[in-house]
Amino acid sequence: MISKKPFETLTDGDGAREQALYENRGGTGRLIQSGWPLDLLQQVFCNPDDRIVVEIHDAVLRRECQVQSLVGRSVVVEDEGGTVHPVRFTARGLDSTLGYLEARRHMATNGWIALIADGQTEAVVESVRSRIPEAPERMVVVSECVHCEGGPCSADEYRPGLTLAGWTIRDIGDSPQGRDGFFAQLNNLRGDGRSAWFIVHTESVPNGEDSTVQSVRPTGRNEGVVSHDALVAELTRLLEQNGDILLVTLADSAEWEPLLQRFPRRSLAVGSSNVPHGLTWASALADFGGHPVFVMTSDQLTQHHRQIVEELTGRNLAWTLVVLENDLDWIDAVDSGVSPGLIPFIPGATLVAPANAGELKREIERVSLNERCLLMYLDVRRLWPQLNGNGSTNGHGTPDAAVPVEPLPASDAVTELAPATPLKSVASRRTESQTDQQLIEAIEFSGDTRGWIDQYETVGHRNQYLWKWCQYGIDLTTLPCVDSPVRDHVRDTKLLSVIICVLLDDVADRRGSRDWLEALLAAVHDREADESGLSEEERRHVAVTRSLWGDYAGRAAGYGRYDDYRDIWLFDLEQFFNTMRYAALVNDNPEMMNCAEHDLYTPHNMLMVSFGTLDLMCSEQFDARELGTLREALWHAQTMGRIGNVISTWRREIPDRDFSAGIFARAVARGAINSEELQSLNPGDLQTLLEQGEFEESLLQKWYWHRSQCTAAAERIRSADLTAVLDAHDRFLMMHLASSGRI
Repeated sequence: MISKKPFETLTDGDGAREQALYENRGGTGRLIQSGWPLDLLQQVFCNPDDRIVVEIHDAVLRRECQVQSLVGRSVVVEDEGGTVHPVRFTARGLDSTLGYLEARRHMATNGWIALIADGQTEAVVESVRSRIPEAPERMVVVSECVHCEGGPCSADEYRPGLTLAGWTIRDIGDSPQGRDGFFAQLNNLRGDGRSAWFIVHTESVPNGEDSTVQSVRPTGRNEGVVSHDALVAELTRLLEQNGDILLVTLADSAEWEPLLQRFPRRSLAVGSSNVPHGLTWASALADFGGHPVFVMTSDQLTQHHRQIVEELTGRNLAWTLVVLENDLDWIDAVDSGVSPGLIPFIPGATLVAPANAGELKREIERVSLNERCLLMYLDVRRLWPQLNGNGSTNGHGTPDAAVPVEPLPASDAVTELAPATPLKSVASRRTESQTDQQLIEAIEFSGDTRGWIDQYETVGHRNQYLWKWCQYGIDLTTLPCVDSPVRDHVRDTKLLSVIICVLLDDVADRRGSRDWLEALLAAVHDREADESGLSEEERRHVAVTRSLWGDYAGRAAGYGRYDDYRDIWLFDLEQFFNTMRYAALVNDNPEMMNCAEHDLYTPHNMLMVSFGTLDLMCSEQFDARELGTLREALWHAQTMGRIGNVISTWRREIPDRDFSAGIFARAVARGAINSEELQSLNPGDLQTLLEQGEFEESLLQKWYWHRSQCTAAAERIRSADLTAVLDAHDRFLMMHLASSGRI
């Protein structure tokens, strides 16, 4: 049982994030919370093939020990020989452990796998033994045994079974001496290769001993408070406007009755004793295309958090969850352990904390767009007068009946969203971004690359930074299965395709350039085209493109598995060429602009799927049976890359009247602007209008969704460990944001 601190009034998105960082201590899990085992594991298992896996079931503990900052983390360390390696972490638990074991066997590597888990040793033993019956080579498990008031070791009964399964049992204490011994034993293990199970013995802390729960109502401002009536009114309006919305209320309150009676076919009231049924019912509705809106209390969230994750996020359904901290039950809620710290760990959800009725209305409108999984945390109160410091109570924390309820003032302030957090903390990503920028600037091109850039500069105008930026991103996202001797060669081949992409893209973005574009497309298909209508400059552009295409195709043809993947590679390139045609059509016919076609065609402009196919031409060890799963992951990664590209480049495209980017399609689709205004507004006014519309936030939510899909596909792949590639695509987004205006 984890004791809780009270969740104070949320004022905005920052408040939501800060409150999620509240300490929640007591019970088990202090082993991971303390951080020292992870630090020591990191120091010992830092070779390129080593993996550290964190298995955490309790979501509050996940936040508490900042495991988010470890997931996919690449801590750079230097070995004795001066070689720099990343230390790889993942918090995906036993599933990742099994994947690593299979990948290690398939790829014949000698890396170690270290698993550290929360919970008592007996629970961890049952979990691990059910998935890994016999101890594999070169594996370490670290678990905790909590001793209650000097009682016996509860792990004793599991020792014989662990020993028979091949584990060497090592006992250590949670003390400075125990930590020194732990570190020494880890180092010794590397020499003999045997698998060891470390049991760290700790003393229990009485539940609540270090809690600071205060049964007093917060006083002061109204920020963070939304009236119950305002919530019911906005949900009523939502049901009126959108027939796909279905309401499931798990909050026991008679105030929901009018809404339930008005929409009997699209609503369901579920008692607190039958919450699992309500979740399953709503999940089925979402599975058939509806968009359920859940209303539940914070303690129901605590109790049913796991089912919420399994029913909804595991199946990637559209949904909205509204979590209430109900004013009338405030004292009881604190006593039972309010757990808003669980909220950020609903995968794929955007967390918002509307501060008043005005912000609530705007967030409810987002639900009607059906574009995101939204999670609202609401402090639903009657706005008791003592919140303003001028009321009286009856001595029990409730208001006197005669005191009038003050209305909640509306506000036009914009809520600062707290999006579904990337797998690393913002601070960690910012540091990485700064490092990335330094490494980008330091890049030196190979002789081949330098020659291609020189050819491009005879007809193009892009700066050197773009090519350095692209080469760095290509290095980051190259598949790990690429054979080392050709890794640099295939990187340069990809960069050559980027130069060809720019040669075509710059023409497709110009209105009235269809003949020029068709001549370029003929060049990359080794066909002749009628160039009589082109200017001298345009003909030179086509000639450079034809020359570079010949180099590109010739390099690819020399790779070991070219024949295996040639047809797929050509198919991938055709998708890119089709994207060029689509961009030219949209720029000549802006009235055809729409989100569906934009999201279908334009991601191929990033070439990432074709990059993956080139990687496979140079990967002798990749299991072709996993090709479909890999391409699924690459498709989502490519879309993530396109979103980052749109966010970082749309402003510079306005003066050229290039409206092929998704932000323009979304603005038109939502009625913020029409195709005539795109052409007539001056660039400054148009940019201001789009910046006020929060369209970038909408695109980022799509990025998070595609990221979850990419991760799910990557974890099913056994012949290549894509942990570093997943992390690289997170960094790729930060690279886009940090380079806005430069690429």
